[in-house]
Amino acid sequence: MANDQDKAQLPDALAQVVNPALREQLERLRATMLAAEAQEIAQQIHKDVESRAGEPVQLGLPIAPLPTDLCRVSPFYPLDKDALAHREYFEDLIITETSWGRISYTGPKLSTYDEDCLLGMLALLDEAKHRHKSQTPNGETTYTYKGPLLPLLRLMGLNTSQRTYDRVRRSLKRMTATALELEIYKRSTSGKRKVDKRLVNSILSAAYWDEEKKTLIVTINSYFYEAYNQGFVTRLDMLRRVELKSPIAKSLYRFVQSHRDDRWQGHYLTLATSLNLEETLPNYKKKDRIRAAVKRLQATKLLTKKSGFHKDNPDVVVLVRSKERPGGKHKALPTAL
Repeated sequence: MANDQDKAQLPDALAQVVNPALREQLERLRATMLAAEAQEIAQQIHKDVESRAGEPVQLGLPIAPLPTDLCRVSPFYPLDKDALAHREYFEDLIITETSWGRISYTGPKLSTYDEDCLLGMLALLDEAKHRHKSQTPNGETTYTYKGPLLPLLRLMGLNTSQRTYDRVRRSLKRMTATALELEIYKRSTSGKRKVDKRLVNSILSAAYWDEEKKTLIVTINSYFYEAYNQGFVTRLDMLRRVELKSPIAKSLYRFVQSHRDDRWQGHYLTLATSLNLEETLPNYKKKDRIRAAVKRLQATKLLTKKSGFHKDNPDVVVLVRSKERPGGKHKALPTAL
């Protein structure tokens, strides 16, 4: 396997290759390297979990408890390189609106990589030994992580190069420059609905890196704390997510896990919206991307072979969640609560 320096330099080298055929071959080589590295890291996490199976504080496989509302309407997008370089800015993007209130998002367009960082942090905080109760500037109770950066990198399936460290820290910083606005409704004496409370906070209330002590301190939005304690979360297996290199496949995994029932059926445009596929994509390309993501989840045994476009209606997608885990060693975990 290539060392970290080689892998860090490869994208820069690709940009200088003029021959399209040679560039394609190098892209395939890079994809193979990344896939092999992800598999190696996933296997190492499995070994770590199994080696500590007898410890009373071990809760099992690394699980990220993501609020279910963020699984179906998400501020995280599968962005290409150009979109990453020129991020859009959202103003009051509605995440969810119900009879009790509304959640909206304001901030830069976040990528699936940013979501990986958030989920890795939530997975760390899911273990009692990593989390500490703290107070936000508004006096709300939440959780804070304090420790090395390495556990987060491993949960994300990343190497330990300086480039990776810098990119993760930039992502955490980016999520402190966002706003999640929570409006809580109540009924007046006349029966009219009005806003009772309005809470605004960033996805990450704070993210601090102590260079001298090599310590990461991250405080999450109290919204995640409340959703976690009330059980309004979907449990995402970080080992399975590491195996999915495609950002769209990761988004599909998040969507699939958020449903109570093992079977979901709906129009492909509904699914495309939930996966945050670009609206300007031609419909046939949206179908191609959905089809490829479904195949990837089938290959990793997250979806059964019954999943795919409906044989009698080419605009309808059927998703059937698998009850098995690879190798049959573990029972299926609970998903949406």
